[in-house]
Amino acid sequence: NNTVNGKREGLYERWFDDGEKLEEFYKDGKKNGLKKYIRTDGSTWGEECYQNGEKVDMSFCEEK
Repeated sequence: NNTVNGKREGLYERWFDDGEKLEEFYKDGKKNGLKKYIRTDGSTWGEECYQNGEKVDMSFCEEK
């Protein structure tokens, strides 16, 4: 997990005891982009979208 000047930057990954994973992206220490929870089989069971640390509509994170 990356930090720049003491703030999270880029991809942040966290694994849970059951093997599932959280992936989220940061820019200047704030959540920015897609946050998702991933099962051990690789499928996603939850997603949220963030922009400048605020939760926003998923349309902001959809690939264009």
